[in-house]
Amino acid sequence: MNCATCPSIVRGAWKPFQAVAEVAVSFMDKTATIKYDDAKADVNQLTSATTKAGYPFRTKS
Repeated sequence: MNCATCPSIVRGAWKPFQAVAEVAVSFMDKTATIKYDDAKADVNQLTSATTKAGYPFRTKS
């Protein structure tokens, strides 16, 4: 993320997913954390959505 509007773009990539319950995006830390129902969506779908929006990332355990 390189500008203050980046977090809203990342959040917007996940907006269509009903599985997503909570999103926290930090421009300062360049991180995004989500809570989601893995019965409704999987991590590959979620990471694909942000990658398509121009924000590829890696998952943390």
